[in-house]
Amino acid sequence: MKRMTTRRELLVALGTGALVAPVRAFAQQQGKVWRVGVLALPSRAAALDPLFSGAFPLGMRDLGYVEGKDLMIEWRFAESKVERLPGLAAELVQLKVDVLVAAAQDAALAAHKATTTIPIVMTTSSDP
Repeated sequence: MKRMTTRRELLVALGTGALVAPVRAFAQQQGKVWRVGVLALPSRAAALDPLFSGAFPLGMRDLGYVEGKDLMIEWRFAESKVERLPGLAAELVQLKVDVLVAAAQDAALAAHKATTTIPIVMTTSSDP
């Protein structure tokens, strides 16, 4: 069990670290509220595991972004139904998020099909 926790923590850290470059580029503008769209395949309860949802806002806070102040996170959950991902990805694109975080390979593919202009960060995948 300890190994799984360590692996999850590593994946969360890598995913959060992947956001550093695009987010730091955004940091130059003062007063802007950055919108991050998170597209997740599992249900809300599973995706809001503290190792994922808790670590992400905390990692952003460590970078100087505070949810509700200069950061808004738009969470979308497919309830483990792959067929819902394209619609949820399109919804996030319509919200004009600044970056899409795809929390699974299928979510990354749906995000990629939904936009060619919004940066996409894939947090976990067995086959990137």
